[in-house]
Amino acid sequence: MATQTIWLTHAGGVTRSDGSHPQIKFYQEANSQTFVVGDLVYRSSGLLTVCGSDPAAILGIALGAATNVTSGHTMIPVLVLDTDTEVVMNVYHGTASSATFSDNSGHGVEYGIAKNAAGKWVVDLEDTTNKRVKINSYVDDKGDIYMKVKVKFMPASLQDHTYAG
Repeated sequence: MATQTIWLTHAGGVTRSDGSHPQIKFYQEANSQTFVVGDLVYRSSGLLTVCGSDPAAILGIALGAATNVTSGHTMIPVLVLDTDTEVVMNVYHGTASSATFSDNSGHGVEYGIAKNAAGKWVVDLEDTTNKRVKINSYVDDKGDIYMKVKVKFMPASLQDHTYAG
């Protein structure tokens, strides 16, 4: 299966702002799931499910692909997101020329996220209502269309991940 364009900011060991490593936990997938590595996932009735549009609950990033079976509930590794985990994502806007920042106006701004037509999770610059991430910094040069930005997920969108799975 294809890999999503969502990057963890530190290859070989993602760190959080306090210098520690985010948790990787295993969760049983729900029936008939088709998520791929890099998809945002959450738990529903204790089972791992792919996030939909404007996800209200986000557990983390799938580090394994779903098996698309109706039984067996395979254990899938998930990088559990918290408010200190920083992720790199592309920005998106329906008008390509608006899918960028030419100045620092995006720093500290909260936006929604979406899965675009190519199946990639992106920061939705048109959605300032369903706020899921906050832009911390730019990775690409200002003015690059669909530029990459470093984001942190908003506390209200993160699913309680104290469940042992």
